[in-house]
Amino acid sequence: AGTFTYGTSTVVLAANGTMTSPGVGDTEYTYNVTVNASVTHTLGSRFGVANILTVGASGILTGAFHIDLFARNANPLCLGAGASVNGISGFTFGDSNTVPYNIPAATYAQVYLRNQVATLQGAATVTFLEIGTGFIAGGNTVTVTAASAVSVATSGYITSTSGGSWTVTGAWTNDSTSASWSFAAPITFNAGANVTMTFAGTNLAGNEFDAATFNSTAAITYTMATRGLRLGGALSITDTLTTVGLTTSNLAVTAGSVTIGTNGTLTAGSSTITVSGNWDSSAGTFTVGTSTVSLGATASIASATTSSF
Repeated sequence: AGTFTYGTSTVVLAANGTMTSPGVGDTEYTYNVTVNASVTHTLGSRFGVANILTVGASGILTGAFHIDLFARNANPLCLGAGASVNGISGFTFGDSNTVPYNIPAATYAQVYLRNQVATLQGAATVTFLEIGTGFIAGGNTVTVTAASAVSVATSGYITSTSGGSWTVTGAWTNDSTSASWSFAAPITFNAGANVTMTFAGTNLAGNEFDAATFNSTAAITYTMATRGLRLGGALSITDTLTTVGLTTSNLAVTAGSVTIGTNGTLTAGSSTITVSGNWDSSAGTFTVGTSTVSLGATASIASATTSSF
């Protein structure tokens, strides 16, 4: 209820307890905060940290509230070995645009990236990821686990290398027009319910992904919307446990190769599907509609005996 003029101070939370502020969003309430090793601290409200939030080894920061990290330091969140922050409802990184910042490997709930470029320091699991800036994922493993899983703004972009991997269990919405987009890591979509997929299409100068696999944990359909899908490598639609389908909604698809595998269905409508390598629908179902399949290289074609173009 009072006023804390924090200056460049550090608040050290040395014992289990609760941390509460006025709780107004996008507001700085402290400069540095340290949760000591093996201490559990619970948020009692939304909280803003201007410079650095540190959780010591085996420390726990929890509470069903949001934390705003204003990223005036390149490492606005520092986690000791075994520290946990996944009880927090969400983090917004970069509310101030002072410097680019790093994101430590951890399990998070919702993550929002703002302003300066964010660099991932290791494997991360999140329930929702919103990218309003550059996100350098590198060769790290990224897992996004919610139904409305990934959203990329017009100015946002992702860079990843082939040594990394992404798994997304929900919808993908990519409005990026950034020339910095470079997604080389393989990505697997593994949803458990029908979802709409809004890819970048020709908003990007190049391919959105290298290789993409559409899998599922239940009998579902991925439905494309608004823009087409462009891959530099393999498009795979397959599921060994249940059925999975990709419906193009008459939008264009470009890929290095196409495999419609076991229990997989590609419903093409009136789309143009351009393939620069092999086509294999021998184990799955290709619902051709009035589509056009353009095979642009010397390659092999394998299809089911009941299938045709």
